[in-house]
Amino acid sequence: MKYDASPAPELSDYEAIKKLNAGLTRENVALQGEVKRLHMQLEATQRVISHVEKTAKARTRFSAAVMAEKSRQEKYLHLLMKNSPNMIILLDKNGCFAYCTHIFLRRARFQHFGIINGRPFQEVMERCGNKTFALKINQVFQQALQENKTIAIDEVLDIGNEEDPRNYTILISPMFEPQKGANGFMIFFHDVTELFNAKRQAEDASRAKSQFLASMSHEIRTPMNAIIGMSDLIRTDNLDVVQQGYFTDIKKMAKALLQIINDILDFSKIEAGKLELIPIHFSLLELYYHICSMGKFTAMTKDLEFRNDFDPQVPEVIYGDEMRIRQVITNIVNNAIKYTQEGYIHFKVQRASLRNTDFIVFSVEDTGIGIKPENFSKLFNTFQQFDSSKNRGIVGTGLGLSITRNLVNMMGGTIDFASEYGVGSVFTLYLPLIEGDPLKTEKAKALDRVIAQDDVQVLVVDDNSINLTVALGFLATHNIHPDTAQSGLEAIEKVKTKHYDLVFMDHMMPGMDGTEATRYIRDLGDAWLKQMPIVALSANAVSGARETFLESGMDDFISKPIDGTQLNMILAKWLPKEKIGSIVQESPESQLPMDEQFAALTNELNQLGIMDITVGLSHVGNDHATYAQILRQFCVELDTYIQEIRLFSAEQNWKEYSIRLHGMKGIFANMGADAISKWAYSLEYASKNGNDAKCMEETEGICEEMLQFREKLRTTSLMDKEESKEKEPVDEGVLREKLDALAQACTSGESSVADALALELEGFTFNGEVDERLEVIFGLVASLDYDVALEQIQSLLVHAL
Repeated sequence: MKYDASPAPELSDYEAIKKLNAGLTRENVALQGEVKRLHMQLEATQRVISHVEKTAKARTRFSAAVMAEKSRQEKYLHLLMKNSPNMIILLDKNGCFAYCTHIFLRRARFQHFGIINGRPFQEVMERCGNKTFALKINQVFQQALQENKTIAIDEVLDIGNEEDPRNYTILISPMFEPQKGANGFMIFFHDVTELFNAKRQAEDASRAKSQFLASMSHEIRTPMNAIIGMSDLIRTDNLDVVQQGYFTDIKKMAKALLQIINDILDFSKIEAGKLELIPIHFSLLELYYHICSMGKFTAMTKDLEFRNDFDPQVPEVIYGDEMRIRQVITNIVNNAIKYTQEGYIHFKVQRASLRNTDFIVFSVEDTGIGIKPENFSKLFNTFQQFDSSKNRGIVGTGLGLSITRNLVNMMGGTIDFASEYGVGSVFTLYLPLIEGDPLKTEKAKALDRVIAQDDVQVLVVDDNSINLTVALGFLATHNIHPDTAQSGLEAIEKVKTKHYDLVFMDHMMPGMDGTEATRYIRDLGDAWLKQMPIVALSANAVSGARETFLESGMDDFISKPIDGTQLNMILAKWLPKEKIGSIVQESPESQLPMDEQFAALTNELNQLGIMDITVGLSHVGNDHATYAQILRQFCVELDTYIQEIRLFSAEQNWKEYSIRLHGMKGIFANMGADAISKWAYSLEYASKNGNDAKCMEETEGICEEMLQFREKLRTTSLMDKEESKEKEPVDEGVLREKLDALAQACTSGESSVADALALELEGFTFNGEVDERLEVIFGLVASLDYDVALEQIQSLLVHAL
């Protein structure tokens, strides 16, 4: 160990070194803190640099994505403009082309956009052959700018001069930039050619439908005119009771068919918006009584009770469309009766105030089948009927309630209903109440029938000979015996040679129709022919028909089938006043004079107590002779009815059975024998509804009851009232010869020959059974029922001779 011989430091030096060391230590600590701080700053700086680098990269990626999206959008925008089916044009603020879709270039035959880029729109459109449109579009530009909105116009343009004009809906929109205002226009061409063609086809279809309805109206109403018109004119006193029942059913069905046609035509008018309301001052009370009268009669045929009430607070005279009000109420009442099998119908007219408005309230309550809740929303739909299983056999179009609602809405009213299925329904109509002036009511003129003087000259033009016969029959009741023409050309020739006071002109005729003939007549240059009254007589009652007739130069219109009241009004309006008079028709309810013989017979019949004579007379217009004839025919023909009823019951031919019982129900109802009539109805109902047991059990009973009824009639002087005629006995050979000839006449439909042979046979007698059967045959021939007459003749030849 080496020994340090240097001297030991002094104490003061030691302290100095210690202080120095302490200072160095503090400085070192400070330096370490500074190093640490700088290190932290370095780390922070590195983080900032890293974030900046990430941000820069993100921005680069975002920019790339934006550019890619922009490129994608530009690509699809380019595809859109290239493939757009509509022509789109962008114009700058000077009206020059800035862009357009490719379809415009193709249509206008420009190979590329550069050809028209920057060219004025008007110049380009003129070049495309649409100079008029080019001039018009400038005005549209100004309007769009002034109103600051898109303007739409419709144009037909042939862009490209291809002789293929197209229909366009063109939208012109100003393009605005924020704080800079309008910077150009966008023009959008939408090709609506196909839509336009479809619209035109729809309009053509609508016109075709109207033409079909017109044709249908004419074609159906023309034979209807013959059926209803001839049935009004034909004599029925030579028909037996069953035939009269058939005759009545024919009239009912014809009128039902007419109502269906009218429903379809009314619906067509409503659909086309051409149905008009014609308000007048009329007696609501008279309308009420008429509906009640018809309702009670119809309800009675179904053994239903018809109740009715008229609130005294309801004014007797109101102002409104009487025909349409009658139509909607009648429809509701008829529906109630139609769908009610038992119970009652209650028709009420009341007054009510709702929302400070006075209403007339018509309500009809029934105990019918009601309506299921799920069908409530469908009730007023067109061509809609419900519960077909229960309503089988009920005739209708399903248009009635739809038409009713539309008519009620047109009159400013509403229609409500409440119904419980299986219990019944209540329909309520609310129509605004406008009180009428009794002094302005249009009095019904049906009682004042026009009777023309002998010098009146009338021409009826119709190509259908049956229609002519009907018209002649109606006019004959007015003492008018007109000339006739069966074509427009024939009518023209007749008016040239004769001064007619009135012409009835059919519409649809082959060759020259009624409107063409009328125009020709008006243009003949004759002063009278220019003003001569010409009335359209047509089955065409479709919407717009009346206007067509008036435009052609006709003065008025009467529809087929001819309505006697309407015809009477036409005659009163258009015949020269100095050539007409009028008579008051006898009321249908007025009692005809009773001769002494019938008075005695009436007493005898009343003493029998088997029928109500007053009711029976009411069914034949209180014509005593007709009533007696019905009773006599019943006595003669009952055996045939009994035989058929028993036969069909034995064969269980319930269809034919029900028809015969239906006829017997009508026969006894017409005679006033209500009890047997209801019995016959119950068996008719049973045979139609599968109750065979009831029919088989009661058939013999009702037959015996009818036979006893006849025996009681025979105890009176009824059968002595026919005029006795001396008849010549005839041998079998002659009778067979005459019957064979009559059968041939019936087969060929030679009415004059058949009538002559029947008249000749009436003068012969063979034996009681044959004579009775001959009487039946004579009646059938007289009523033109040749098919049944032929059957009876053949049966007589085979079984009785």
